[in-house]
Amino acid sequence: MRQNVLHALSIIAWFFFLLALIMFHYARPELEYGIIRYFGLSHRDHWLMTPRNLLILFLILTGIISSISIIMRQRYNRRSDDSIAVNQISLLVICIICLLVILFR
Repeated sequence: MRQNVLHALSIIAWFFFLLALIMFHYARPELEYGIIRYFGLSHRDHWLMTPRNLLILFLILTGIISSISIIMRQRYNRRSDDSIAVNQISLLVICIICLLVILFR
């Protein structure tokens, strides 16, 4: 039963991270390519606030779910050679780094 909960938490965390990546695509400033500069076309050089806020929300949810999954796995491991949830740890580290970059840039 616990393994099913841990697998479900992992899937939910990765789903929220996928949603965060989609929001990042729509929220970020547009890249200014040379052809845009050459023809004098306009481009957006700022973050869109609604998708940016959703991006931050999804990253926070991903981090919370990953943390819960890591804590549950550490608490319920019976043997010292049980898995260490590398995917959840890496997902948590990625979310923390992304939040720091977005919030302090």
